[in-house]
Amino acid sequence: MEKEPLVSVVIPVYNAEKYIKHTLDSVINQTYKNLEIICVNDCSKDNSLAILNEYAEKDERIKVLSNEKNSGVATTRNNALKIASGDYIAFVDADDIWHLDKTEKQIKFMQENNYKLTYTSVSFIDNEGAETGRPFIVKSEITFKKLLSQNIITLSSAIISSDLMKNRFFHDDQLHEDFIMWLEILKDEKKAYGLTEVLVDYRLTQGSKSRNKWKSMKMTYKTYKYFKINWIKAHWYLCCYIIKGLKKYR
Repeated sequence: MEKEPLVSVVIPVYNAEKYIKHTLDSVINQTYKNLEIICVNDCSKDNSLAILNEYAEKDERIKVLSNEKNSGVATTRNNALKIASGDYIAFVDADDIWHLDKTEKQIKFMQENNYKLTYTSVSFIDNEGAETGRPFIVKSEITFKKLLSQNIITLSSAIISSDLMKNRFFHDDQLHEDFIMWLEILKDEKKAYGLTEVLVDYRLTQGSKSRNKWKSMKMTYKTYKYFKINWIKAHWYLCCYIIKGLKKYR
């Protein structure tokens, strides 16, 4: 029987003791077992590192790294990518939760269709894990141009073929680092593909980029400037982004 491809799961961790156990449980209990789980502690001041080490002692698939100084989520993910050895790269934030068959369904979807970047629909949960609002059901495919008007690729839902990630790294935290990553990939790949099934619970916490609409709007506009989009189109895309974002998180 052919061995399942290895999936490297990247988890940046900073002061996540309240949620990280739920996140790790959702990853280690996946029906898809061939995983390497790379957790990078970004100088947490709480009990996060002790929790990571506790889980690593019980599951040999878990690797724990620690940044020498607090570096932000982009650099923290990049440090994980430097040692990732999987055929695919998956991302999950330290407060989000995967449905237990997410990886199995998504890798099958990618292999059967030869897709290199995929994403899924998500539901929203609050600080206590209760569902809030409506699930966000994604479109079955997205292009560079369409993504400019709304980032429908939730980071914790994304899985990428490792050959697409060669020499690619996340940008500064003052930009939408994941949004820029998807746009850069789509400039080359033309399309990414979505599973419309909800396979991720995305936590909306106070102070997150998704909650802070003004901060998110400024970062989105900086992203358009990064791609040298003229100001007329940039303002049009920003209006679309704001309207669609309000609908997404209502």
